[in-house]
This record gives sequence, structure tokens and C-alpha cells, in this order.
Amino acid sequence: MEKERKMTKNEKFARLIAIVEGANVEDSAEMVEFLNHEIELNSKKRSGMTKTQKENVELVEVIFNALGTEGLTVSEIFDKVRADERITSSQKVSALIKKLVEAGRAVRTVDGKRVIFTIAE
Repeated sequence: MEKERKMTKNEKFARLIAIVEGANVEDSAEMVEFLNHEIELNSKKRSGMTKTQKENVELVEVIFNALGTEGLTVSEIFDKVRADERITSSQKVSALIKKLVEAGRAVRTVDGKRVIFTIAE
């Protein structure tokens, strides 16, 4: 079952512009100008990565370098990378390893009750 994609804020503003332009509203030009300004502000806000996002990109690489071909669980990965003070829990490792799996750089395998991660071939 595919998850339905939600509209972005800018897409919602664009739809509102279409509605306002199509309606016989007295202040439609002012409303369109306002909505276009909101789209511009929202686009500027999203133009870069936050400090945490930048740090997570670095931490994904730390985790990738800790992975081997033998296969490791999240707990085992955490034990290998816990020296990096930015990685504070196995939950953090789990969230970051998910990014590697989504990018196709790591493989998630279920072996009985264990979930094992390896570098993708």
C-alpha cells in the first residue's frame, strides 16, 4: 500500500492563488500578492539544511564506516561508534542507519529475531 503524498505548503498557496484568481473577489490582486509573498518566504526558509541536518549527514558517514560485510545489529553498531559523543543512543543509530538503507548504501536483513545491517554490494 503506497503512502499518499501530502501537499507542500507552497502547493497549498498555489492552489489558493488559483481559487482567488478564479473567484470574483474584490481584493483578489492583493490576496494573490500576499500569497506569492508567503510562497517566497517559505522557499527562503527551506533553502538550506539546519545544523542538526548537517551533523546527521556527518554521522551517517560515521555509521557507514563502522558497518562491515559481516553484518551488525543496531546495538553492535552503537557499541562501535559510541566514542563519537554526538551519537548518544541506539535510537539515533537506528534513525541514521535507516537513511543508509533508503539510499541503497546499506542492506537490512532479518535473521530470526535479529535485524542485521551490512554495506550494500
